[in-house]
Amino acid sequence: MGVPRNLRAAALVGTASKSNIAPGDLAQYLTVSAKFAASAAACGTTGYTNVSSAGLTPVTVPKGTSTTLCFETRLASTAPATVKGQSVTITIPLAATQLCGVPSGCA
Repeated sequence: MGVPRNLRAAALVGTASKSNIAPGDLAQYLTVSAKFAASAAACGTTGYTNVSSAGLTPVTVPKGTSTTLCFETRLASTAPATVKGQSVTITIPLAATQLCGVPSGCA
């Protein structure tokens, strides 16, 4: 019997970057948040964490299973009408680390 292998989803590695597609200033009015969920249907509209430089708390995904990563983008209530029709590119860096299965770490 082999050693069970788990994948630690190292969540978000850094801040979600938002870039205006010229012309525009929409990016400053957007907030990007995320969370892990059991399924896409479980994403809902609550429990999201702002994607900061610390990212999300990693979760362990056991071999043969999966997890869902949900994203939410919110437009600030202070956004002026002039942002209507503008576009933004959002980049979210992701990483995953394979756990080696031993408490002291991989040799």
